[in-house]
Amino acid sequence: MINPVAMHRAYPSDIPAVAAGCPEDWSMVTRRTLIGLGIVGGVLATGGGATAYAFSGALDAARQRCAPSLSKVMNTRHGQLEYAEAGSGTPLLMVHGTGGGFDQGLLFARRLTGMGYRVIAPSRFGYLRSSFPAEPSSANQADAFLDLLDGLGIDKIAIAGGSAGALSVIEFAARHPDRCAALLPIVPAAYVPHAKVSAGSPPPGVEAAMVLLRSDFLFWAASVAVPDQMIGT
Repeated sequence: MINPVAMHRAYPSDIPAVAAGCPEDWSMVTRRTLIGLGIVGGVLATGGGATAYAFSGALDAARQRCAPSLSKVMNTRHGQLEYAEAGSGTPLLMVHGTGGGFDQGLLFARRLTGMGYRVIAPSRFGYLRSSFPAEPSSANQADAFLDLLDGLGIDKIAIAGGSAGALSVIEFAARHPDRCAALLPIVPAAYVPHAKVSAGSPPPGVEAAMVLLRSDFLFWAASVAVPDQMIGT
């Protein structure tokens, strides 16, 4: 059985190393991206004004889900960390992936809030109202989570992370095992064991992935057109 902590800690750096030359790690994202961009091309060609109207409505709804009134901000050693809570009972830290902030974390764990769990969903570095420190590593993100738990008076907690959010929760378990009741990496965008990492140009498809991830419209259109392909982000 693969130990997710050992798999993560086997690599000295974070996402930049993967982007530099590890196509295996990007294959899941780039497949979604290429499929999504192809579908988006069809949407752009046929949707016209209806597409623009739907996108505007979706953007307004997304802004409402991320409204500052729905979350709080706590000061940590790495700046401000935004978080939201839902439910009551056993605490669970739910960390979002690439496609959202605290709102995506709450969405991931929405069924648990009615099952006796207190879901705490932070926004990772650079998302929404969370600070983006000079060193936004998974290790520093894990330490910011620790400061959040200290501020909330939580001694031990189960932690879950989806996709890119799995990296920092794995790091949390490695750095603070006495505070981790359980580790739940969900479709983790983690590093491939024994993969060769080399400097150079990004792997094929990474440029397309970055174009998609930097555009609200392209990301939305791909999510609507191929939701099963995009949900893992």
